Amino acid sequence: MKTWMHLPYFLAVVRRGSMEAAAKELGVNRTTVARHITALENELGEKALQRESDGYHPTEVGAEVLAIAQEVEDRVVTIERRISGKDQSLRGEIRISAPQAMAAGHLAPILHDFSKEYPDIVLNVQGTNDLINLNRGEGDVVLRVTQQPPLSWVGRKLADFRWALYGADCEYSRADAATAEKPMKGPTPVIMGLDDDSISSTLSPYLAQPVVAARCDDAMTIREMVAGGLGIARMPCAMGEPDPRLVRLSPVFEDDGWDLWILTHEDTYSSNRVKVFMRFVGDRMRALRGIYSGEDGATRDAGPSTKESVTSSS
Repeated sequence: MKTWMHLPYFLAVVRRGSMEAAAKELGVNRTTVARHITALENELGEKALQRESDGYHPTEVGAEVLAIAQEVEDRVVTIERRISGKDQSLRGEIRISAPQAMAAGHLAPILHDFSKEYPDIVLNVQGTNDLINLNRGEGDVVLRVTQQPPLSWVGRKLADFRWALYGADCEYSRADAATAEKPMKGPTPVIMGLDDDSISSTLSPYLAQPVVAARCDDAMTIREMVAGGLGIARMPCAMGEPDPRLVRLSPVFEDDGWDLWILTHEDTYSSNRVKVFMRFVGDRMRALRGIYSGEDGATRDAGPSTKESVTSSS
């Protein structure tokens, strides 16, 4: 029996909910995934997956297989991380994950400079708003906005991550900026996230008559809508401050504990290329901390900054 060969395909279908999504994750076609699932069920003599309206779910037998498959995966990933961590050469691949807007904006020129200095290190960059799980070996380094990094992840805090209201400079000026004591009068068009059922409590103190003009689930698209004059929106200062088309229309919202971190798994950090990458990118991103926190006079340059030692998140 070669049941273990089918487990990665089984795990991918359970996690993604469909054969198509699993195939995309694994870099194969749907037929290959289906073939492995069929082979697994033939060896088990029972169905391991059941298709429902919202996707595939494990059967009773499948749940037992899932628990074993996750344990096997955890042990394999641990071995891979430790092997990778022993590699002290400044060559090879680093898998990096960052939010889409950050990857396309501040991070891209920093990666360009890193590649010029370390040409033998290949950067595999994933710009995604999905949460990458380092414990499952889904990446090597992440830049993540979080209130508390997971245990067993190590890294450094790069900046306070703050938000404010922004509008188009063709529609508003600094004189229109609101405060809790002096909210913007009259109907004000706002752009909301898809998950926002009502006007956020963070917006209501600054807008006397907010009117929803649009909803959107993508930060970069919201920025373009705001710049085009469709409405104002609550946006990260890191996106609003550097954009000359936008003007800030509120004070920076109160500290809610969200910070920008650069992180890796504690096993992976022993790799020399990961250490070098985290130090290089961390120093350059730290130089932008005024933009992320919304401080006045924040520079737009990704220049060098004072170094911080890498400390455990625990």
